[in-house]
Amino acid sequence: MTIFQQFLVIATSIGLLVITIELIRRRKLWEEYALLWLLTGVVLLMLGLFPGVIYSVSGLLGLNHLTTMLLIAFLFLLCIVLHFTAVISRQTERETKLAQELAILASRLDQLERKKDGKEKDGAGDVDILKNGDAAIVPKITINSIPHSRDDKSLDIETIREETL
Repeated sequence: MTIFQQFLVIATSIGLLVITIELIRRRKLWEEYALLWLLTGVVLLMLGLFPGVIYSVSGLLGLNHLTTMLLIAFLFLLCIVLHFTAVISRQTERETKLAQELAILASRLDQLERKKDGKEKDGAGDVDILKNGDAAIVPKITINSIPHSRDDKSLDIETIREETL
């Protein structure tokens, strides 16, 4: 590794560390996600300061040093993809749970309002509580809300537009 390449790796790693710390300070990046980027900056800094490590690892693996650097970059990207896939899975699970809780609360609120008013309310749909505790929205559909033709021909978009206007 030439002096210029070594300087470039060190400058990049210091820049990454400074940007990551600044994003943490401004609360734009959570500490949970910042650990991966801080670790990356430290590893890059160590590789820049001690380039002999790449040559030693290359010798152990029997690879060219450029191939070793490419392998390290690939493994890093693989770790990032795995980490963010886990985060997305966790967020999807939370989102589903929140939607179910919101539907249950909306149903309970609607039931309380019906009891208070003593009459049924006409809305876009009812929320039914299933036996397992989940909520299901049952839409109210009337025959007038569905476009239909006066004859048995199949409908095209122009016919639907004319009938709905």
